[in-house]
Amino acid sequence: MLECPLCNQLINIYQVCPKCHQPVVDGGSLGNYVGPYSPYEEGGLEWGESVHSCTHLIYCPSCGEDWPVEIGMVSMR
Repeated sequence: MLECPLCNQLINIYQVCPKCHQPVVDGGSLGNYVGPYSPYEEGGLEWGESVHSCTHLIYCPSCGEDWPVEIGMVSMR
């Protein structure tokens, strides 16, 4: 079974904002931002997910900049 290591807290984001050079924070999977009846829901996958990756919203609490980052899924066996 493939799972997102960032959603499951197996990894952390250690990155700085390209705009203000302050540490950034993981805002969670983009699937968390849309409801189950969202128009973005397709074929059983949540919006921002694919079979091999999970898209997270990374944001800077200092300047408000945000961007999506694809996180590769890993086997949890």
